[in-house]
Amino acid sequence: MSTKRDRLGSDPQLRGTGMNSGEQGMRLKKPPEIVILGIDGGTWDLVLPWAREGLLPNFARLLGEGAWGNLKSTVPPVTAPAWTSFMTGKNPGKHGIYDFLQPGRMSYKMQYVSASSRKSKTLWRILSDQGKKVGVVNVPMTYPPEEVNGYMISGMDAPDEKSPFIHPAPLRDELWEELGGVSLDIRHLGYMRSDKKREKVLEDLVELEKKRLRLMLYLFEKHPVDVFMVVFNATDQVQHHFWHYMDPVHHQYHEKDAKKYGNAILKVYQCIDGIMGSLLDILPEETTLVLMSDHGFGPTSPRSIYLNRYLEQAGLLSVKESDAPARPKALAYYSIGSKFLMPLASRADSFLRSILPPGVKNKIAKVFPGARSALESYLAFSSFDWARTVAYASEASITSLNIWINLEGRDPQGTVPAKDYDRTVERVRRLLYELKDPVDGKPVIERVYRKEEVYSGRETANAPDLIVSWWDGRGFSVKSSYPKPAKNGAIIEYASNTLKAGAEWSGTHTPRGMVLFHGKDIKKGKKIEGACIVDIAPTVLHLLGSPVPEDMDGKVLLNMIESSNLKKVLYQKVSSEEETGGENPYSESDEEKIRKRLEELGYLS
Repeated sequence: MSTKRDRLGSDPQLRGTGMNSGEQGMRLKKPPEIVILGIDGGTWDLVLPWAREGLLPNFARLLGEGAWGNLKSTVPPVTAPAWTSFMTGKNPGKHGIYDFLQPGRMSYKMQYVSASSRKSKTLWRILSDQGKKVGVVNVPMTYPPEEVNGYMISGMDAPDEKSPFIHPAPLRDELWEELGGVSLDIRHLGYMRSDKKREKVLEDLVELEKKRLRLMLYLFEKHPVDVFMVVFNATDQVQHHFWHYMDPVHHQYHEKDAKKYGNAILKVYQCIDGIMGSLLDILPEETTLVLMSDHGFGPTSPRSIYLNRYLEQAGLLSVKESDAPARPKALAYYSIGSKFLMPLASRADSFLRSILPPGVKNKIAKVFPGARSALESYLAFSSFDWARTVAYASEASITSLNIWINLEGRDPQGTVPAKDYDRTVERVRRLLYELKDPVDGKPVIERVYRKEEVYSGRETANAPDLIVSWWDGRGFSVKSSYPKPAKNGAIIEYASNTLKAGAEWSGTHTPRGMVLFHGKDIKKGKKIEGACIVDIAPTVLHLLGSPVPEDMDGKVLLNMIESSNLKKVLYQKVSSEEETGGENPYSESDEEKIRKRLEELGYLS
C-alpha cells in the first residue's frame, strides 16, 4: 500500500475509544478510490473562521491542500430534494422529489416521499452497473435500500432500526453481532426543556457520530469497496436547535444561556474534524476525499406567515364552515407572540409532545385519539372546501412553502380550467408580492418561482405550481393555518424573544452549502466557483474514469483537476427505460414512525 496521509491532530474525544486508527496501526488492504463525507447542513460561514483560529485543524489542512468552494443547493434548499439531486446529478424536475411531503397522484392527501418516489438512477446504481463496488451509509432518501453491488444502509427516511434498511440482509445480522447494531437518529430533540436534557442531546449527537466512525472503519476492513459515502447528521441537528446560543444578533439570544451552550455547535464540528483526522490517517494519497453538504445554515427569522389564512382572506381558498375559524372583521396581518386556541385533544397533544419521551407519549396518545387525527386531517387538507378553492399552500413542513393551483383535470375537484392556469398563477404570485411587513412596510416575500423557472424534465408536471422563497432577505418561517382557529386572523406573526426549546428552531437552511475535493489529482488551494449540488455525481464519475450519463444536469468540475491529469469528459447515451421509481414502501405504521421522527427533528410545523 502507498504512503498514508500524515494526520494533523486528532480529536482527544476519540482517543482510547478504539477510533484513533493510527494508534492501532490500522492498514486498509483495499482502500476506496473515493470517499464522500456528507456534512449535513455544513457551512463555510462557521468552518472557515474556526479553521483559521486553529479550532478545526483537519478542516484547515484540507482547505490548504484541496480545492473548495460554495455549493449551491436546490430550490428549495431542503434535505429531500437536495440529497436526491446530489445522488442523481439531476434537478427535481427529473427525479421527482420536491420535499418530504408531496400530494399523491389525483389526490390532495400529502404523502411521505422515499427512495421509491425517485424517478432517476442514482450514482450508486450507475457505478454498480459498471462493476464498481459501493458502500452507502446514512444518506437521506435511500430507503428502501437499493440492491447495489456492495452495501447500502439507509438514512433518516427509514422508519426505524427494525425496518429492512440494510442491504444485503445478512449484513444486518453481522453488524448487530459485531457492533451492537446501527442507529439512525437521536429521538429526543423535541424534549429539551431543561439543561439536563440539552446536555444529554449534545452528548448523544457526538456519540452517534463516533458510532458511525466505528461502523465505517469496520466496513472498510471487512467489506472493501471502490466508492464509499457516509452522511453525518449531527451538524444539521445541532445548528437547528442551538444556533441562537452562539449568535449575539439572533432575536432569541440570551447571554446567560450562551455561556452554557455557545460552543455547542463548535463541539459537534470538532467531533467531525476529529473523525476526518482518523480517516486521513488510514486513507492513502491515491484516495480522493470529498466533503459536501446538502445546504448551508443560518439564523431563523423572527417572522412567520400563515399563508393559507392569507389565501383564504383573499378569496382564493375556502374552508368548510364546520372547520372555519371565527372571521376577523378586517384583514389582520400582524401579531406579536400570539397564541392560538386549540381543541382539547390538540392542546393535550401539544403539551405531551413537548415534555414526554417517545415511548411514553405513544402510550398516552391512545387516550387522545383526536390528537393524532389532527395532523392527519391537516395532511389530507380535509378542512378545505375544494369546490370553492382556487389555490392552496403546503404548510406542514416548515422548511418548504409550496403552492398548488386547484387545476381541472389534474386535481380531483379542480376549479381552475387549463385555459386560466397561467393567469391564475400570476394572480397568486402578485398577491404574494403584495404582502407587506407592517413593521417596515417592505415586502415580506422576495422571490416566488414558477415551477418552470427552476425545474425541467418530465416530472415538472407534478411539481408545486409556485415555490415561495423563505430563505431570501430577512426571510420567514411557515406555520400551519388550520385546523387551529386564530384569535385575530393574523397573517404575519413575530416570535417572542423566548425560544420553545426543542419545539422551535433557531437555525435554518440556506442555499449556500459547502464542497471540498482532496487528492493527488486535485489542485491545492484552488477555489471552486459556481458549483451546484448536481455537479458532484458527474464529477465523481469522471474522476473514476467512468462515462457521465448525458441526461445529468450537473457539469464536471474540471477547473479543480490538475492539468497533468485532465482528461476529456466521456458521455453516455441513456434511454427513458432507465428511469426508475416504485411503490410507496410505507405502511400506515411506517408513516406514523416517519411523521414522529420528522416532528421530533422539527421539520413538521
